[in-house]
Amino acid sequence: MNNEGAAPADAVYKILVVDDSPVVRDVIKKHCTPEGIEVVEAGSGASARRTLKLMQPDLVVLNMVLPDANGLDLCREIRTEERLKWVPVIILTALGDLKYLREGYDCGADDYVVKPFQPEEFVLRVKSRIRRAKALCYESFHDALTGCHTRGYFMARLEEEVFRNRREGTPFSLLLADLDDFKRVNDTHGHLVGDHVLREFGAVLWASFRRTDVVARYGGEEFAVLMPKTDLAVALAVAERAREAWLAHPLIVPGGGERLRVTFSGGVVEGGRETAGVSEILAAADRALYAAKVAGKDRIAAGALPLPKAGQSL
Repeated sequence: MNNEGAAPADAVYKILVVDDSPVVRDVIKKHCTPEGIEVVEAGSGASARRTLKLMQPDLVVLNMVLPDANGLDLCREIRTEERLKWVPVIILTALGDLKYLREGYDCGADDYVVKPFQPEEFVLRVKSRIRRAKALCYESFHDALTGCHTRGYFMARLEEEVFRNRREGTPFSLLLADLDDFKRVNDTHGHLVGDHVLREFGAVLWASFRRTDVVARYGGEEFAVLMPKTDLAVALAVAERAREAWLAHPLIVPGGGERLRVTFSGGVVEGGRETAGVSEILAAADRALYAAKVAGKDRIAAGALPLPKAGQSL
């Protein structure tokens, strides 16, 4: 029986099972579903490739031998795809020789299950691999001090948004925010208090923007927020609300009770079709941030991208 696409409503994880045997897929689904694991099925390499374009699985189970593809080749493709390279891959096969095990791990697989297998043990492996991968991804993509995204993650997402804008014309905006006179906090109260301020600022920014926005620690006391599908007017309004929320936030010296007043300045710029690349929009936001600082700090300034040169194609 083929139940491709069916899923439990309360699924916690989502996996893609690529196997040409409906029996094997049914066994996996029967034991995974009660554990809150949604199983999406693909019976061929072509079906798997189509499905992977439409979903972001938590794990992929790949049969080594498929009617139209080599499972190891498909594993290599997954490992070269930026969006999927952190997704765990379990190779499922009847070939248990050391030679095949080595090939599976060399192509980037995380685990190797030989048929016939114990379904209960298989489910334990799936859940363990997913949990470990998610923990590693969180550590890789989140700043250890503030919990905001890392600069590397932010840059990757910004590059994606620039390409989406060029392809679809979808607007997006960027905020660069910098805590004013932050060095004075460290010099007066010490770096532990400075770290506390950074954590609190990150928390206020995180709470001030949508879940679809990317809030990142850009470096030191500078933060960046990427706002997809947001024009300049809306981005300025949201950034201003974040500034007001930060001013209203009760910032207290830990253990001392002293109230701190630390403001921030921000520069906002909207991406557009004239955007030549990531460096141009960052430079425009940085110029806007500098203008806010020069104008007296504790304010948000709008920036603009330079117009294309005559004869330059968009």
